[in-house]
Amino acid sequence: MTFIMSHVILTSGVSMARARSESRMKRESGYYALKWLSGKDLSKYRGKWIVVYDQKIVSAAKDLDKAIEKAKLPPDVPPFVMRVPQLPYLAL
Repeated sequence: MTFIMSHVILTSGVSMARARSESRMKRESGYYALKWLSGKDLSKYRGKWIVVYDQKIVSAAKDLDKAIEKAKLPPDVPPFVMRVPQLPYLAL
């Protein structure tokens, strides 16, 4: 399968590195949502659940179910949710 995928990528004119960087696994795992959120000021969402869609925070609520409900995402889109800590923390 690797050979077939490599052959398809090489014949399509797309580099292997680019194909991997835009992989389905990264898109569906929330990788890009986390990357977009890093460095953002989330202080107004402290202690709340946020729902991110299309590089936007579409809803926030203290209750997870309410946050997902308020987001009104299309039914085929899995929500990316994250709880913003109450207090700022330092990751080492």
